[in-house]
Amino acid sequence: MYEYGRGVRKDIRQAVDWYGHSAEGGNVVAQCNLGTLYFRGKGVAQNYAQAAAWFGKAADAGYAPGQQILAWMYFKGKGVSQDYAKAAHWLQMAARGWNPRAQMDLGSLYEQGKGVPLDYVTAYMWYDIAASGGDQRANGRLRILSRVMTKEQINRAETLSRELSIATPRGKAVEQSQGIGNAFNREP
Repeated sequence: MYEYGRGVRKDIRQAVDWYGHSAEGGNVVAQCNLGTLYFRGKGVAQNYAQAAAWFGKAADAGYAPGQQILAWMYFKGKGVSQDYAKAAHWLQMAARGWNPRAQMDLGSLYEQGKGVPLDYVTAYMWYDIAASGGDQRANGRLRILSRVMTKEQINRAETLSRELSIATPRGKAVEQSQGIGNAFNREP
């Protein structure tokens, strides 16, 4: 409310205080909101390590947007040491929580072999799942990968996608992350 002035006068310091109280109490959304403020330096001094700590608390609690953002921070080395394997770990967690952005990004790691073995079949599987969840970027990656994969590999990836979708029931849709870490694809 205070961060955006909804129903109250906009006051970022009040937002930091209220997010802090809720975050300390274990509220994962508040933890991510506070992490975002530290990441952006909004109402507090910019501090990537502090942002990573708050996203980490939300990630440890199983909150997919926190997992996806923490993965991006490990991928880029923002506030934590760059570690592709840890990025892949947190993306796995978020992707299995039906976060299409994390599914897309995990596919990208498999396509590049960063933090995970290079594996086009698994990359295609995650892109396929992300596309079915509404991530528009995934369709483009599917088209590109289909040019370098055999028909058998594509069939195997689509089978794995269907099996994972059946084996892991979808819960309510998760909200997308806080606009931090737009993609794991090629460097800008």
